[in-house]
Amino acid sequence: MMTALGWMATIALALVPLAVNPHLLDRYRVLKESLVRAEGILGGVLLVAAAALAGTRRFRELLRERTVVIVTAAGVFWALVTTLFSTHRAHSVESLVTMLTSTIVFVMAWYAAPRISLLILDLLVPVAILNVALVTMQEYGIWQPFYFNPLLSRHLTATGLIDNPNVVGSYMTLLTVIFAAAALRVRGWRRWLYTLGAIVATAGVLVSQTRTAFIALIAGLLLLAVGRSVKRMVVAVTAVAILFGAGVYLKNPAVMSVLALPQRVRTESLEVATSGRAAPVAAALQMMRDHPLTGVGPGAFKYHFMPYKSLIVDRYPRTLRGTTGTNFGEAHNDHAQLLAETGLPGYLLFLAAIVAIVRAVRERKTTDARSSIARGIALPLAGTLLVLGLAQFPLYVAITRQLLVTMAGLLIGWSRPWEERVEEPVDDSEEEAAA
Repeated sequence: MMTALGWMATIALALVPLAVNPHLLDRYRVLKESLVRAEGILGGVLLVAAAALAGTRRFRELLRERTVVIVTAAGVFWALVTTLFSTHRAHSVESLVTMLTSTIVFVMAWYAAPRISLLILDLLVPVAILNVALVTMQEYGIWQPFYFNPLLSRHLTATGLIDNPNVVGSYMTLLTVIFAAAALRVRGWRRWLYTLGAIVATAGVLVSQTRTAFIALIAGLLLLAVGRSVKRMVVAVTAVAILFGAGVYLKNPAVMSVLALPQRVRTESLEVATSGRAAPVAAALQMMRDHPLTGVGPGAFKYHFMPYKSLIVDRYPRTLRGTTGTNFGEAHNDHAQLLAETGLPGYLLFLAAIVAIVRAVRERKTTDARSSIARGIALPLAGTLLVLGLAQFPLYVAITRQLLVTMAGLLIGWSRPWEERVEEPVDDSEEEAAA
């Protein structure tokens, strides 16, 4: 049963980034969200079957990680509470289903981690190559397999098989950090494979022109060097400097927009400089001020956005000058939206979950390659998520959320010396700090 769960997690992680339905108006998110929910539902059934047929030994092993279990259970409980007290329960029930199925995907990956090999990361490399190649052809007008509204700019049609350019940038940023951390921890052909994956995914970030993704990528690469040798730190800083310098030399839009941001804030307004992101963030924070304990309810941000936007535009006319009539479904800031929808306790539980997972992974040291990779990925991936969530919404998009919860389960599971593990070669040279 554990093997079946492992294969399902592996296949699902590679399938979702490739799944599109060209016959739907939203050809990306609906299908991907449906697949992730289906993965969670089927995973839940298999977990129950595993408990009934294979016994509870593995579940008892998971329960030994008390902090992670307590935080996860508290998160589910608080989601139920905030749904119960939601200001728009219909939206909240739907979001609750998303949260519960995503939690099951996390538990499924954690449960099956001893039987999940590095193949799960290997398959993500061709996924990245295929999507970046398609995004590049779409961005530069070489080939466009999908039909888009002719009024859209060509850049907005550079979606690959993922979603709009912002989601492409977010997904590729997360992949870059994962591949870069893994490449430092293995030997042989996999080191070259993950290095290729990191380079391709970085190219995807630059082609997407998403400045938040670019900033998060820099943060993740720098965190990758924290606690390493001086040599590794120098290499990481040099790589970031080269990446930034290349972006400036090539006048990459993402890099140039980052450099121009302070000037745009001074000469225009915060709303214009942030491409219309200030209004939804301000609206979300106002929702939190009005509902500090339970928030407006999971998924209810979209229901309240327009009334709150009118309120804050009247209150801060200078800062929000240039606000358009766009109705945002997400705040484009996961921190603000979590505060708005689940209150301060919900946001603190989110931070506690990140801390618990990183601590659980990094405190164990074994000689298995997967354990080493887990230790290398945990902190940089967490930092990347926190930075990315400042102006994007990776927790609210199926493709990035699935990657995050699956990796979280794998990192905890891989960091433990379970029985019947398959030993793989590991490069532990980076564990030795140089004076």
